[in-house]
Amino acid sequence: MSDVADGAPLLEVRDLRTLIPTSRGTVRAVDGVSFDVRLGEVLGLVGESGSGKSVTCRSIMGLMPPGAARISGEVYYRPPGASPAEAERNVLTLSREQRRRLWGAELSMVFQDPMTALNPVVRIGKQVIEAVASHSDLSRSDAEARAVELLDRVGIPSAKRRMDDYPHQFSGGMMQRALIAIALASNPRILFADEPTTSLDVVIQDQILDLLLELQRDLGMSVVLVSHDMSVISEICDRVLVMYAGQVVEATETDRLLGVPSHPYTVALLRSLPQFVTGTRFLPSIAGAPPDMTRVGDGCRFAPRCPLVEDACRTWNTELLAVPGAPVPHLSRCRRQEAVPSMGKVPVPQEVG
Repeated sequence: MSDVADGAPLLEVRDLRTLIPTSRGTVRAVDGVSFDVRLGEVLGLVGESGSGKSVTCRSIMGLMPPGAARISGEVYYRPPGASPAEAERNVLTLSREQRRRLWGAELSMVFQDPMTALNPVVRIGKQVIEAVASHSDLSRSDAEARAVELLDRVGIPSAKRRMDDYPHQFSGGMMQRALIAIALASNPRILFADEPTTSLDVVIQDQILDLLLELQRDLGMSVVLVSHDMSVISEICDRVLVMYAGQVVEATETDRLLGVPSHPYTVALLRSLPQFVTGTRFLPSIAGAPPDMTRVGDGCRFAPRCPLVEDACRTWNTELLAVPGAPVPHLSRCRRQEAVPSMGKVPVPQEVG
């Protein structure tokens, strides 16, 4: 039995900040992000490109290039069976070797572009075997058998024969399946999936999403799904964090977010989704452009693009506020939450595939 109190989150992230020095100034790529990941849930991180979703995951996983970023904050990983001392250990302060034993073994990641994530000159089987061997004491033959089992589990046909193939001999969907097999090599408790369907056509997207859901249910693991596509998020996520300019601007359960969005950026994201029947020749877009992340200061970062903006919004000390009357936890970084419904009804996302 765990010494950690029942109901405690599996992963707790508090005030995560990732600062990236550049010749133009310091980019505040992740700026005060906090969230929990619960046991067995699918949590979505959604927002347009550059909002800080991928950097958030890479910062937690310790995958930012050494010396390229300054990362601060607190990240607590509390698996079942963790002692109180282990549960209160900020993993960002662990040594590289300590983190290596944790990341990959307990937490793993699937990257968005399989063509660059896989080594093009190493056979698929060898790459999967390497992942298996890194986190187990299996013999070479047992590790190879485990690799075949993993490739078969993620839907690679004739898995044993395809072990000798190179990545270029796989289709995009098969490469993504191979990456998922590598990520699952150590039976992780949390899987970070960084836009795993971005480079795939809609039919293969649907297959990959179904596979992730099937694995999540069968293995009982938690999934953090990163996407810019609200239709993907709406299809498989239990809760959603909406990110903009390095901050979480809205957080709640998926059905609640889709039915009663409480931040103008969330409404704008939903309106920009393609619809089968729109009655217009043009796809709605969000006016303006994201802020220069080397120059962000006080005030709402969405203010220059927001149809509800008031002068006070530009200097308001932004914070996540509870949405009054919400039947489930619902937070929004907007001082004009009560005015968001005046933006009108937003479309329901269409299913992928």
